Amino acid sequence: MTVPKVTRPGTDIDISITIWMKGSGNVNIATAFRNNNGKTISGISKTYAGISGKLHMLKLKVPSDTPSGYDYHLDTICTGWIVFSKTIGNIQVDSRNASMFIQTDRPVYKPGDFVQFRAFGIKPSLDVIKAPIDVIIFDPLNNRVKQYLKLQEEYGVVSGFLQLSPETHHGRWTIEMNQLGQTQQEYIEVKEYGNCVYFNRYTFGKPVEGYALINVTRADSSDSVFVKFEKIRIEKSDGSSIESPTGTAKIIITYKYTVKVKESITTKTKLFFTKAVAVDKSGVIIQQVSFPKHADSGTVYIFSKGTIVQQGIFAMNWLSRKQTIRVTHEMTPSFKILVYYVRRYGEIVADTIILSIKEIFRNKVTMKFDQKLVEPGQTVNLVVKADPGSLVNILAVDKSVLLLGNANDVTANNVLTKLQRFTHTTVPILREWDSIGSVVDSGVDSKTVFSNSGVYVTTDCLLIGHRVNGLENDDGLKPGDFGVGNCNGVGFLNDGTGDVPAQKDGSKSLASPSRKRTRFPETWLWLNTTTNRNGVASLKSLVPDTITQWIATSFVVNPQSGLGVATEPANITTFQRFFMRLELPYSAIRGEILILQITVFNYMNEDLEVG
Repeated sequence: MTVPKVTRPGTDIDISITIWMKGSGNVNIATAFRNNNGKTISGISKTYAGISGKLHMLKLKVPSDTPSGYDYHLDTICTGWIVFSKTIGNIQVDSRNASMFIQTDRPVYKPGDFVQFRAFGIKPSLDVIKAPIDVIIFDPLNNRVKQYLKLQEEYGVVSGFLQLSPETHHGRWTIEMNQLGQTQQEYIEVKEYGNCVYFNRYTFGKPVEGYALINVTRADSSDSVFVKFEKIRIEKSDGSSIESPTGTAKIIITYKYTVKVKESITTKTKLFFTKAVAVDKSGVIIQQVSFPKHADSGTVYIFSKGTIVQQGIFAMNWLSRKQTIRVTHEMTPSFKILVYYVRRYGEIVADTIILSIKEIFRNKVTMKFDQKLVEPGQTVNLVVKADPGSLVNILAVDKSVLLLGNANDVTANNVLTKLQRFTHTTVPILREWDSIGSVVDSGVDSKTVFSNSGVYVTTDCLLIGHRVNGLENDDGLKPGDFGVGNCNGVGFLNDGTGDVPAQKDGSKSLASPSRKRTRFPETWLWLNTTTNRNGVASLKSLVPDTITQWIATSFVVNPQSGLGVATEPANITTFQRFFMRLELPYSAIRGEILILQITVFNYMNEDLEVG
């Protein structure tokens, strides 16, 4: 019998029971989920036709108002053909059954700026929660400056704003949202600043010329490692136990030392699974399963986000076979396959493998500008594609703003990180949208394999595990480029891009500018729209006058397919071959001498006179 170590309010506890005794007969299984005071939270009773080797699943509903805690237990009684009773303790109820997101248009603001935000919550299935949301904004002194109570919109995404006072407090401000008893906080910075105009390239893509000071230091190359061996378990090369009571064995002790390298290396280990896998358009993978000894059948569990997604028993006429598994959306962002079989004298042999999925969104989103390089004030078209009837939320900001701090944006990696919090098994960290691949996650013994999969297991079969003093209960169960933007809020001076006409006397006159650049926002686009019946949303807009690169991102929500995020932002660069930048201090005291710096950028083929 397996029971998950962690459950969540409003979800099911998946209780899996497999009968291995020869024969058949009716069995009645009754189970009750109780708190530490013995009060029954939920219960269920079912009668099955008990058949040897057949797997039975009970789903026990956890009420949505169940308090979080670590001291819940499950009582199970089986009567009929088989009789047993068991209590499994230290089951955790984790109140986190949703992920909250707060998006702001910028990470940093000046006093007097206009702050905009969006907020919403999603379920582990990526469906948007349609429930009232409270949003409260606190200043650095923890004063409640503004609040929105019981906000609710048709698609589940709410929005609001805050107009900062010119004399407001500097420091870290807090935006807090509350939905269905869960809280999420994000932070913005309010300070006097000038935008970072370059790093090694300007934001409009041109290289920065100048001198650089580079410090190179040598890291300490010495190290000491202490290895402590407590117990040594002797087993066969295939991981099974040695059946002979006496004999001699050659023991080889290996020492493993991990060194950070640029590329990760994965090695195959002991028991079942082979190679990395790929998913074709049908969503089906074929996994190789190998047993060290002959067995009539094997049992497979597939875990994802703390629940059993699939389970079953397959025939095993040979030592190796290929098993087909259909990858579904509920397996995202990663899933663990656990396979075990029972040897003829009752020992359970188990192993696991972890697979990550790249495409976690059902609602696929792409966005693209119709041009890559434009002049200031030019009209451009932004096209977003998603499922028909989706609400599209668009944000486009000056790249130089993002150099000042981490954006509070809704990105694919943020969603992936929050989804992994629902996974209560031992899994590797997924980074940068790795393609689906396999990672062997074998334990040192079969009991550890089950434990690392996030389940308690109780059985009258032989389940070998290492005893740790003080950590086991009566059941033997363990408890649980860069560049020129809106610098200092100052715009750019007049510019000319055409040829300079010559006067009759042979000298050149200064050309008048074709237009003045006066629009220098740090946030360009902050708007919502919906996709048409073809799944397309098109937006035309004038590009601001800032010479920079604009970074546009979007996320969409749909009543059927849920949340979708554009995995790649859409970028567009505003640039002209000749322009000036005027740089002023953020503020000045009356009577002081003001230093004005003017930088002329000339990317034309000839020198020009500036006056």
